[in-house]
Amino acid sequence: MKITLDKDISELLRTLDVLAMPAFIVDRQWTILSCNDNANAYFAYDRSDVIGRKLDNFISLDSIMRDRETPGSFSLADAAREGESFPSLRAFCFRKNNSPSASRVAVIPNRKHRPDRMIIVVRDTLDQKTVTQDYVAGGTQDTSTQIELINELSSIINSSLSIGTIFRMVVSELRKIINYSRASLLLYNEKDDNLLIFALDTEMKTAMRKGVKAPIVGTSAGWVVRNNKPWISHDLADTAFPLDKKLQHEGICSTISIPLFHDRMLGVFNFDSTEPSQYSEKDFELLLPIAKHIAVALENALLFEEISKEKKEWERTFDAITDMVWIEDGKQQVVRANQTLLATTGFSKTEITDKYCGELLERMGIAATRCLCQDTLTNKRPTFQELKNNAGSIFHFWAYPLLDDEGRLYAIVHYLKDVTSQRRLEQQLIRSDKLASLGTLVAGIAHEINNPLGIIAGYSEALLDRAHDPALSNAHGFEDFPEYLRTIHSEIFRCKGILKSLLEFARPSGGTFREIDINELIKEVLLLLQHRTARLQHSLSLTLNRDLPKISADAGSLRQLLMNLLLNAIYFTPEGGSISISTGPDGAENAGGIRLAVQDTGAGIPADLIDKVFDPFFTTKPVGEGTGLGLTICHRIVEEHGGTIDVESELGKGTTFIIKLPAIRYG
Repeated sequence: MKITLDKDISELLRTLDVLAMPAFIVDRQWTILSCNDNANAYFAYDRSDVIGRKLDNFISLDSIMRDRETPGSFSLADAAREGESFPSLRAFCFRKNNSPSASRVAVIPNRKHRPDRMIIVVRDTLDQKTVTQDYVAGGTQDTSTQIELINELSSIINSSLSIGTIFRMVVSELRKIINYSRASLLLYNEKDDNLLIFALDTEMKTAMRKGVKAPIVGTSAGWVVRNNKPWISHDLADTAFPLDKKLQHEGICSTISIPLFHDRMLGVFNFDSTEPSQYSEKDFELLLPIAKHIAVALENALLFEEISKEKKEWERTFDAITDMVWIEDGKQQVVRANQTLLATTGFSKTEITDKYCGELLERMGIAATRCLCQDTLTNKRPTFQELKNNAGSIFHFWAYPLLDDEGRLYAIVHYLKDVTSQRRLEQQLIRSDKLASLGTLVAGIAHEINNPLGIIAGYSEALLDRAHDPALSNAHGFEDFPEYLRTIHSEIFRCKGILKSLLEFARPSGGTFREIDINELIKEVLLLLQHRTARLQHSLSLTLNRDLPKISADAGSLRQLLMNLLLNAIYFTPEGGSISISTGPDGAENAGGIRLAVQDTGAGIPADLIDKVFDPFFTTKPVGEGTGLGLTICHRIVEEHGGTIDVESELGKGTTFIIKLPAIRYG
């Protein structure tokens, strides 16, 4: 829309710009023809968004602030058209993305040059105190009571960060000056573009309940959200909003809705009455300033609620971490620890606060000879170390620096992970790979070596037979030959025994898997070894769980497994020592298997050798007394049965082999 303005009007608009007063030029229908730069700046609209629109999109005059109206008088609009000036009218200005603000507005007709046009000037804005005093000066209640009420409401609104508490206290005070049958607080959900009834104050039977969602389209509350303006429905029988008519079924006749806006649309404050025309524009003068405070409090409450929710979510996440995590301040004292660390160390949240890193590690049996976080403190970078405690458990320890915006270290995040099981699994995988490679090699060469050994054994036996010939036995220089031949013959068969063990290790058992009771199998093997344990005066104890499920296994292989483990225990347990065998359910979650343990009171295995006990040809027995394949074969048998075998040992106290095997699942 292109408008040609008089020179005098153009100069007046520029003058008003100098005076920092927003101004509009409107016609007799209140359509905006032009505005000055201050109007664009104050209302935060581009000029193209202003020109051609009705003034009541930006300033409420006739429809809201009817200062000079009394019954039977001309309206403000009619008087202004007749050329009457109004230098100081109360009004509300609707700025873009802001709450309605109370202002003083001047209406100046252009009598001399263009009587069909008027100048609207925003003179100043009013604070809450001015609006309240103006309201009570023209009201029906006692002035001091009104001002006291406003002050009380301001105090109430700023006293809590709970939305529900704010609502309950505010409506209880407003009931003293605003008659209502139902008050409600509706929160605007921008994502879903709807309203949620968050709080309600009424004694009526109503379908409007907390948590009910209301649409935007077709409701006066939705119109308030869209336009950021208050709305009064004097009589719902004549309302333009079809969904509001449903309120009539509950007995509601009139409503007033106030927008709650603070940098963004937050919601609507509604008052409903069973009386028609219960509310008037005069109520806006009190409710709009109060709504500003409510909107600020609501924004703070929503922000606090969001922060609290995020804090709880962070705390739950922090405590859900199954590894040990804690945070230290710049003085290296604990300020926060997760539940896993508390459970491991036995400290409470209060006790662990202000502890030092070394105290926590010492509690877990880890000796810290120096500050583990020195590199993190000095270089402000993550550090890593592998630690061991006095029980042989392995831990991975990380320290991560927390830096502020200026790069200063203000805290350190510690992460301690028990990787003992992981390390064992890695070793088992490496061992299995080594054993598989060795098995392939052994299978290829065992037969090649076994054939010549068989020939040598045959010739040695023949020579031994001939050595009994008197002619040879009496010959000078031949007297030592029979002993030599017997030694050769014995060592050849020892070599053949080793090769047999190698072949047993290299190839699968090939036995028949059937349902087996592990307890009965243990008793069978012990009958074979009873004489040895009795000779060495070993104390043998059994703790067998009778309710164990059956397993599917090759009985021959398991006998060999038990025999090897028990022979080792007998060998390494000194005379008078004890050997115990126990069975029970596998305690691991969802395991559904059995657990077999063979424990002795021998010398134990050194920590640097315990990882090698399942390696082929590794033995601590004297030369000639062991091949180093017994435990290797045990490992292969357990793997063939889908189980695991582990060893625990402590020097001077003994060794325990733990075998876990899957049970038969029925159904």
